[in-house]
Amino acid sequence: MDKKKSANEGALDVIGTDYRSAYKPLKKIIFNNFIGGIAWTLGVATGSTIIIALLSYFLGQINLVPFVGNFVLKVVEFVQQNNPNL
Repeated sequence: MDKKKSANEGALDVIGTDYRSAYKPLKKIIFNNFIGGIAWTLGVATGSTIIIALLSYFLGQINLVPFVGNFVLKVVEFVQQNNPNL
């Protein structure tokens, strides 16, 4: 008698092969996610630092900071005049 695989048995062999190739131990998944999280955090911190430094530099170059400083000074004076208990 000829032993031929049916279509369903062939499909099960393919699914089993794919499952075994995609399976990773839980410890490895946790370790990879942990390392990925550290890399993402360092990237965000570095990128944010660079962007804030560049914005500060360019704002300092266009003399916008004294304008903001004067505005804040006027707000503080207004609050102190209208609320002498501070």
